[in-house]
Amino acid sequence: MGKNKKINKLKGTPKAKLSPAVQSDLTHLVDKLIKKCTKVPGPASSSKQECQDFEEIYNIVEQIRTIEKDIILPHYAREEQLKDLFKWAEKKNIKVRKLAATKYEDEGYGLTCREPLDEGEVALEVPLSAMLTEKDASNTYLGTLIRRDPMLQEMGNVRLALHLLVELLNDDSEWRPYVRSLPRQHVSPLYFTPRHIQTLKNSSLLGSCVKHYRNIGRQYAYFYRLLRSLPEARDWPLKEYFTYDAYRWSVSCVCSRVNSVPVAEGAPVLVLVPLWDLVNHRPGKMSTDFVREEGKLVCYANRHFAAGEQFSMHYGHRDNAELFRLSGFVVPDNPNDYALVRCPLSTSDADLAAKVALLEALGVRDGEALRLLWGDRPVTAPLWAAAVIYCAKSDFLEEVRRSQSPAALLLEVQDDPRLAELRAAVVKFLTVKFDLQERLLGRDTASVPADSDDARDKLVVSALQAEARLFSSARQSLASSAFVSS
Repeated sequence: MGKNKKINKLKGTPKAKLSPAVQSDLTHLVDKLIKKCTKVPGPASSSKQECQDFEEIYNIVEQIRTIEKDIILPHYAREEQLKDLFKWAEKKNIKVRKLAATKYEDEGYGLTCREPLDEGEVALEVPLSAMLTEKDASNTYLGTLIRRDPMLQEMGNVRLALHLLVELLNDDSEWRPYVRSLPRQHVSPLYFTPRHIQTLKNSSLLGSCVKHYRNIGRQYAYFYRLLRSLPEARDWPLKEYFTYDAYRWSVSCVCSRVNSVPVAEGAPVLVLVPLWDLVNHRPGKMSTDFVREEGKLVCYANRHFAAGEQFSMHYGHRDNAELFRLSGFVVPDNPNDYALVRCPLSTSDADLAAKVALLEALGVRDGEALRLLWGDRPVTAPLWAAAVIYCAKSDFLEEVRRSQSPAALLLEVQDDPRLAELRAAVVKFLTVKFDLQERLLGRDTASVPADSDDARDKLVVSALQAEARLFSSARQSLASSAFVSS
C-alpha cells in the first residue's frame, strides 16, 4: 500500500489524447447524461416508459463510448495471469487445497477438484491481508478525494470500484497478479442494448435493471466531472484512463465478486477476495466463515466433491433479480425468488374511492408492484389484500372499513365459508392474471432467436423462463386450500 501522495503509474500512456474540441463535445455529452440519469421515473412508471428511458440513456452513453473508444485499459491474457495469481497467492498465504483453475464453457473460469473433498473439509483460506478492501482505497492517492467527497464516504462499493481501477493502473500494485487476472468481459444488464431491455418489458426484472443502468451512468458522469475539476488529479492515472467502459468494467467486477466481511465491531467491510471469487455458485448449504481471531475467510466443502468435479459454494439467499443484475445468471426454481404483480383498480369502478382508501390504510398504493413468492404459499399478504379489495363489493368493503383488524379480515377470505363467493372471485382474478403473465413471458422468450450465440440473449431467456415457471407454479398453487404466505 502506498502513501496518499505516492502516484505509481503504468508504463506508457493511453492510446489517445482527446483534442480540446473533442473534449468539449465529451463534456457536453456527460452533462446531458447526468441530467438524464438524475431524472428518476415515479414508482408507477410503465414498462414502456422504462424502456424509453433506457434507450435515451443508452444513446447518450454510446456517443460517449465512441469518443472514448481509443482510451483503453491495459489488457492481459487471463490464462497467463491466473498462473501468476496462484504463485502470488502462495506468497500471500492463501491456502488452496486440492483445487485448480479450469475454464468451463458456460460459466467461464472456475475451480476444479484435483482430489476428492469430503463434506466439511477446508477447501480454501484467504487472509484479510490478501484481500482488496474498500478501506485500502484511502491509502492511495484516492485518499484526498475520499476525505472530501460525500458519495465516496457513504458508498463502499463505489470506493472499491475506483480502488480497483487505481490498482490496475499501477505497475507496482500489491495486488497486480489478482487485478490483472480478472475477466475483461461481463454479461450483465450494464452491457445490454435496447433490444435486450425490450425483451424484458413484461418481466419483473425490468425496473431494477434500468435503475442499475441509470445509477452507473450517473456515477460515471459524476466522477468524470470531479476528476477534471480537481487540480491535484491532474497527474492521476485514473483521470487519464477514466472512461465509461473502464468504470463499467470495475463496477461489474465489484458487483459480481464483492463480499462483506465483519472484520471488527461495527459495519462490515466490502472486499474483493482473490481466488475465492473463482468459485461458482450452486444451491446448497452455506459453508463459509470469517474467523475474526485469525483474520481469514474459510470455505468448507458443503458436500462431497469427487476428483475432476467443479467445486462450488452457495452464495447465500439471493433472489434472481439480484443474481441477474449483479452476477449475470439466474437459478431455476430459486426458493428465494419472487416476481412483481400489480392490481391497479379500474377508474370506472363505482367503489374506487373506498378501495383506494382501504389500500392506503393497509400501506399499499393503488397499482403498487407487490411480491409473488416461489413455493407452496406464493401469494403475499399485501398482494392478497389488493386482489380481495379489487374484487370486493360495497357491503364487504364497508365491513373491512369498520373492522378493527382489516388486514386479518382480508386474510379470512381465504378460508371463511361465508366468504366463499368472494374467495372464488379472487382466485379466478389471480389465476387469469398469473396465466396471462406466464404467456407474455413465454412470448417474449420466443422472440429471442433460438440460434443466438449472444450470451446476453441466453441470460435473458434463462431469466424469462425462470420467471414464467414461478407464475406457473403460483397459478397451480391457487387450487390448494391455503396459498397465502404468513
